[in-house]
Amino acid sequence: MHQPSWPSSEPGEVRLIAGAADPARSWTVA
Repeated sequence: MHQPSWPSSEPGEVRLIAGAADPARSWTVA
């Protein structure tokens, strides 16, 4: 896992980070 740069312009990065905080949401949005 590489270090995310903020602000990150990569949706994948945001989704990965958001998934870490909200696994259920990440799966739902995926």
